[in-house]
Amino acid sequence: MNWKNETNAEYHSIPGINYSYLKDIYDWQMFIPIQKTNLQNNSMKKGTALHYAVLQPELFDDNVECYHDNLPFSPENSEPIKLPEADYNDVLKMRDSIFSNPLAMELLENVYAEQSGYVDIDYDFLNDNLRLQCPPYYKIKCDARKLNVRRDTPDVIIDLKSTSAKNIDDIQNSIELFHYDLQAYHYLRTANLIEIKNGSVHNYKAFWWIFVQNTAPFRCFCLKLSDEDYRIGKHKWQTAINILKLYYEKGIIRVTLPCPEWKISKYFSEFKESED
Repeated sequence: MNWKNETNAEYHSIPGINYSYLKDIYDWQMFIPIQKTNLQNNSMKKGTALHYAVLQPELFDDNVECYHDNLPFSPENSEPIKLPEADYNDVLKMRDSIFSNPLAMELLENVYAEQSGYVDIDYDFLNDNLRLQCPPYYKIKCDARKLNVRRDTPDVIIDLKSTSAKNIDDIQNSIELFHYDLQAYHYLRTANLIEIKNGSVHNYKAFWWIFVQNTAPFRCFCLKLSDEDYRIGKHKWQTAINILKLYYEKGIIRVTLPCPEWKISKYFSEFKESED
């Protein structure tokens, strides 16, 4: 299936296995039905507004509004997004910080922005019975895809995130805590399956995050997915998929799994450092 330009509401209306769903399954170590919701809190609205400001600036004014009165919070996922003046100004400062970062601007040059991608789950659920019960697709919504025309440079997926992190170490911790490593693996894997099914030569081998602080001083950090985080993300992804398979094959809801090797080695490494 080809890449699609669609709204968040359209993307979420199509049943499929996405990063958020896999993250919840991994966190709970159990099968969870897919939940559909259109509710957005103010933090999520700021994030959506930031995406417009950075990735689709030509659509920002039509889709984001600043209001000056203390209007009651409206949970509907409606357009245009209405932000309090302070939040609106924060979005502009975050945008300016990203635009003043040379590496971020290099990454965002000539990208395909805000595109959704879907691929049949046949690659994993080969049994016809399972396929009928499961959501039909893996799906992703890429903040940005960068296709490099030279064969010696990889195609790249870029993800934009606002953060409360104070420094690069805090950001690295958030990658593990919020399972952004799982997200990166799921995005790279799904994007490459889409290209294979389309008969394309493109091959996504790199994943970059652009983090920007959501409060002053609004610093911008660019971080590339490491080989280690890729390996950890792959393990988390496979764990979540195996939980899904156990549910659809045997009706098993909760799973008790052994502690993964990467977590054990990380624990002992931190324990040794604390002793020294």
